[in-house]
Amino acid sequence: MTQEVLKNVIDQDDKAVTIESIQKYVSDYYQLKVADLAYDLDTLHVSRAGQPLKLNPLGLKLLAVLMQKSPAVVRREALEDALWGDDCPDSDSLRSHIHQLRQVLDKPFASPLLHTLHGVGYRLAEQTDGV
Repeated sequence: MTQEVLKNVIDQDDKAVTIESIQKYVSDYYQLKVADLAYDLDTLHVSRAGQPLKLNPLGLKLLAVLMQKSPAVVRREALEDALWGDDCPDSDSLRSHIHQLRQVLDKPFASPLLHTLHGVGYRLAEQTDGV
């Protein structure tokens, strides 16, 4: 934890700082949440609606990027760069990994969270009117 993060915890409204308050802050810092989808970056535990989900390492990385940017659209190029850097495989690789992620995140549930914006990129969010 950086000194800046710890300073922010300590400076909150001059409240008494306890070990529990610091632990909660750190725990929240490593938790990503979008709708009923939760990802603990520390333990790599992913769940939706309380059900644990199993993802491979590339799926976890892809999910982290999408959750960190949610509800924004993440361009295809940005995802490829985050996953592979300069060693991007063929053009269908990202589409294949998105398909695998969608099978785990959305298929077993009533409402999808992973949305494709054709020709642009992907968005992880609850469905709303418009984009």
